[in-house]
Amino acid sequence: MKTIGIIGGLSWESTITYIEIINKVAKEQSNGFNLIKTVLDCTLDFAETSDDMHNERWDKTISEASVIARKLESYGVDFIIIPCNTIHHIYDELQASITIPIIHIIDPVGEKLRENNIKTIGMLGTKITMLKNFHKDRLRKTFDIDTIVPNQDDICVLNGIIYNELCVGSIKESSLIEMNRIIEDLRNRDAQACVLSCTELNMIIKQASIPLFDTTNLHAKHAVELALANPISNIIYPIKKELLKAS
Repeated sequence: MKTIGIIGGLSWESTITYIEIINKVAKEQSNGFNLIKTVLDCTLDFAETSDDMHNERWDKTISEASVIARKLESYGVDFIIIPCNTIHHIYDELQASITIPIIHIIDPVGEKLRENNIKTIGMLGTKITMLKNFHKDRLRKTFDIDTIVPNQDDICVLNGIIYNELCVGSIKESSLIEMNRIIEDLRNRDAQACVLSCTELNMIIKQASIPLFDTTNLHAKHAVELALANPISNIIYPIKKELLKAS
């Protein structure tokens, strides 16, 4: 079994969800007693890191997150996951700081979308994730999938729901109604499915008028498959694949 390194705390809500999914899936695939070997580091301050990201202090975020990635590598983990979509804006810089793979959060989603012959998706996430191109470009270049994002007003609505409510554990019926309205608008703009590109969104929405693909669920399950050395088909990583071979 491989050991998963987790850069957690972005937010603690999503980190807990990842740990729960990882070990529930492991239980289903074993005799019920096995736990996935994990090393969790939650030393990034969520409030400070969020402020840095939203104020474009990316060099500071890269520096701090790279220290944690190198620490996890020194502990002997086989690969790293980060339960946060927004920080994947600096994925390339973090990956370059270590020699073990960081499993990109959007890759298992792209593979699942491709399996389902979905060519155009709507994307929900933080303002950074929806406005910047790191997920859109990766989906387009690697999986030939186009992305539609909400209008400017709805981007602000979603960002507020995520940071003011979900990241502190608050779930409101009024926010669920707003999210369904936004998804319906994306459907009317030809989105075939919607990707929940924020690791807290699955706390509030479980189904909609079009299929939902949850980065949290798919990323965590994919990490289990890698840890148990189960075959993974067609996932493309920007690192040497021999790093993922079973030891």
